[in-house]
Amino acid sequence: MRLKKVSAHMKTYLVFLCHSLDHVFEKNQENVSMIKKSNRFFFNVKGGNSAILIGKRGQTLEAMQYIVEKIVNKKRKERVGIQVDVEGYLEKRRISLEKTAFRLAEKVKRTGKTATIGQMNSHDRRIVHIALKDDNMVRTQSMGEGILRKLVIFPKKNSSRKKNH
Repeated sequence: MRLKKVSAHMKTYLVFLCHSLDHVFEKNQENVSMIKKSNRFFFNVKGGNSAILIGKRGQTLEAMQYIVEKIVNKKRKERVGIQVDVEGYLEKRRISLEKTAFRLAEKVKRTGKTATIGQMNSHDRRIVHIALKDDNMVRTQSMGEGILRKLVIFPKKNSSRKKNH
């Protein structure tokens, strides 16, 4: 299946999912925009009830992305990457996670005790890992299994908070 046809199918599936979740949409096609970069498609949904489409901590949004990606890639030899966003939620979430990561890293450095951020999906954990990767005084590690997987911020052994004494 050619990429142009695939992108049309993805948009159709996404519009159907959005419409199923939110009957406020008037003209479905006008509410979903798409940008293609290399072998990845980025969809942005505008309008309707964004709270319903995003869900608690982005769970509905993540599920929509998963479903569209599975449908599209089911019979394809070469996997197509898909990212679905609603009203810029993903960028706002990234900024919020980075602020939390920096705040908790400062607390870890100040107290010398670990800090835990509970129940995060892989995308959110990755944002925190990347945000703190260049901080030489802390390290991050994902722990646990499945939906209970969490991220722990540890003080690095060589960076004692009491070096000034």
